[in-house]
Amino acid sequence: MVVKRVLFITGSCGRELWMWKIFQEMNKKEEIVPHFIATREKNIDYLLSQGIPKENITAIIPFQNSTHTVNKEYIQECEKKYGLHIWDAWSVSSVRKKSRAKMAKEEIYGLFQSAFEGIEKVVKDKKVEYCISYGPSGYHAMVFYAVLKKNNVRIMELVASMIPYKFTFAEDLSNIWPSLVKSYQEIQKHGLTKKEREEAEKFIFDFQNKPKVPDCNKKYKEPLQQKVKKYSHYTYQLLRYRKLPPDLRFIFWPIIQKTYDYAGIFEKPQQGEKYVFFPLHYQPESTTLIYGKWYVDQLSLIENISKSIPMTHLLYVKEHPFGYGNRNPSFYRRLKKIPNLRLLSPHEDVFEIIKKCSLLITITGTGGWEALLFQIPPLTFGNIFYNVSEETTKVKKIEELPEIIKQKLDQKINKEKLVQFVAAMFRCSYDGLARLPSDCNDHSLADENVQLLVKGIYDYMPKDKSKTPQRAVGYTHQQLKPTVE
Repeated sequence: MVVKRVLFITGSCGRELWMWKIFQEMNKKEEIVPHFIATREKNIDYLLSQGIPKENITAIIPFQNSTHTVNKEYIQECEKKYGLHIWDAWSVSSVRKKSRAKMAKEEIYGLFQSAFEGIEKVVKDKKVEYCISYGPSGYHAMVFYAVLKKNNVRIMELVASMIPYKFTFAEDLSNIWPSLVKSYQEIQKHGLTKKEREEAEKFIFDFQNKPKVPDCNKKYKEPLQQKVKKYSHYTYQLLRYRKLPPDLRFIFWPIIQKTYDYAGIFEKPQQGEKYVFFPLHYQPESTTLIYGKWYVDQLSLIENISKSIPMTHLLYVKEHPFGYGNRNPSFYRRLKKIPNLRLLSPHEDVFEIIKKCSLLITITGTGGWEALLFQIPPLTFGNIFYNVSEETTKVKKIEELPEIIKQKLDQKINKEKLVQFVAAMFRCSYDGLARLPSDCNDHSLADENVQLLVKGIYDYMPKDKSKTPQRAVGYTHQQLKPTVE
């Protein structure tokens, strides 16, 4: 009998329950020897309550103080062995709380030592072959990925595709999906089937005529029972761990937002103006901290963009809905000093702005994908899946930006190449909702959805000739559509 040794990485936002359910479903197909990494104390509590033995759980708590002596030589050796610079990885976590900026170097070294030792022990003792995870967002995740990759553990990170109710996989921190690269190359070489072409053309047509945001928590109506459950959990979290639930930190945002609305900070798009569009990123997030780390300072980047566009165009900058009320007023004051810039409200229709722009520039934002669908060439500065498209230009040297903008301004991308890329997106995707439970009001935890995710996992895995696991059947993405408000 084939036995797979699988590592599941848990964490915040319901990951422990999600990974537990995925393990259970996988275990129905063939024998799975699981091991769980717990990055929160509540992960341990939950897994133990489900009968997982202690020896199958390794606690690597990211900000738990190290109790052993720091071995700098060991950390330096890990840097070399795994090609990971600790200060690069630390920057992903340090900006998320002010208190982390005050941590002493010795304490930070201790945290990295614990993470390296913990994951190395898992790899050595548990002989894991695969790792199932979702969305790296901290220094510890970067350590995990580096060690697992070096030890030839197949990372299968669930990634929500831009195709509704579909997902695919990433295998490292490049933010490029291997199956997308392969599918796109095959299509360029051998062409499309009639069905694939029709599917891609319909998707593009539908988006251009009625654009929709990707699957996200805004699309999912939270039932009363779920709200009661959530706030009961927050109360337990407050009493058990003495930590303020993150959602409660945002109770003052509406007041701040109204203040900004009435202060005249934001402007309106003007009819007939030509413009380059830069949609602001929400920060801190992995989209910039990991995938666009060299351009994480959006203010500096925007100033450089403003210097690079001709006087025939303005630079439109739109606030992110989640960044709204979360930024210091000085951020907006600095933007407002740029003479050829209009700062737009988050209430503006982003699709209308994209459709009318001469060029869209982003670090790694979803707006670049949406620009492609409107046949507008995006410029990117970071690592993002749609860099695979020939119609996307990744800026590698900031001094080349003026010339790149000059070449791309007011161009329309090749429709055939767009159809090929969208078809590749379909070909590399699997049915299923790959969103954190907290981001979709637990829709991703539904039994039928977990079955689809596991089916995709097995379809993506290298085929084992000695045994073909039974496939999950009977569900399609049509049955996973959420209740819309």
